Amino acid sequence: MAVFKNGHALRAVVLLCGMVSLGSAGPSVAGPAGVPYSRAHLEISDEPFGPYVRPVSNGGLLRKWLGVAHKLEDERVQLALCDGDRERCVSQAALRFLRIVDRGRKRDGRALVSEINFAINLAIRPMEDLEQYGEVDVWSSPLVTFNTGAGDCEDYAIAKYVALQMAGVPSEDLRIAVVLELNGEGHAIASVR
Repeated sequence: MAVFKNGHALRAVVLLCGMVSLGSAGPSVAGPAGVPYSRAHLEISDEPFGPYVRPVSNGGLLRKWLGVAHKLEDERVQLALCDGDRERCVSQAALRFLRIVDRGRKRDGRALVSEINFAINLAIRPMEDLEQYGEVDVWSSPLVTFNTGAGDCEDYAIAKYVALQMAGVPSEDLRIAVVLELNGEGHAIASVR
């Protein structure tokens, strides 16, 4: 998702907010601002970006997430092993990532979110997927991103999601939001309820 051409700031007006639930509830996408998908969503939604959310059952966004989710299962095992025995951990990427999680674990609430956000922003160098991988829109898991030290918006968002979760934020309070800017470019961010 090419965001670094125009800087890190999102445009003030967002045309479309997409929510990708990374917990057990499954992915979902939001409708255009001000246009709910159905009356039922207005009454039952507790999504942080409002009631304009529906499940994603297919498409590129779901395929991208399922691809990285499979890698996350293996990485969570490696991170747990390294977290339990840092001296025997052979992955420098895991150790760097866990130091960020440790700083988050010392905080609560917004301070925890701020600590993780700031540390990951500093740990990853902005780089377009085309430059890094020779492909457009590659979603990388945190250890892949920390191993290369570079990534684009969804790589930052995925790393923040996993770090926040490991630092104690419940999965049901975490999302990756995919938004479209006025120029049509997509941008992924981690969001916390």
